[in-house]
Amino acid sequence: MLLMETSTLSKTCSKCGQNKLLKEYRFRQRSEDPSLPRKPYSQCKQCEHEQSYVLNEIKKEAPEQPKCCDCCGKQDVNLRLDHCHNSWKFRGWLCQNCNVGISRLGDNIEGVTKALNYLLERR
Repeated sequence: MLLMETSTLSKTCSKCGQNKLLKEYRFRQRSEDPSLPRKPYSQCKQCEHEQSYVLNEIKKEAPEQPKCCDCCGKQDVNLRLDHCHNSWKFRGWLCQNCNVGISRLGDNIEGVTKALNYLLERR
């Protein structure tokens, strides 16, 4: 019983890996059903703050935003700053689809190569 109560009051941060109390997280409303309880973000407030600071520093050093996505070339889209999650170095300006796609493929060459090979084998 004590373990169950403790697990519902805390969560492990996806960034720092520490188990922290839920009050150390921001919460968001669930879009699928607003009547459901709010859900905590995956990163604690401290890690979100640190990441925000680093991204602002990267943005200061980044070249001016181009008119199109550096990955797919789409124009007139809201571009996002892309960076390496290990070295924190700027990589380019990407549209939301390319940024999320690369992230969901593991944010590495191996993941993108596996996806490319999958598509090549099944065309």
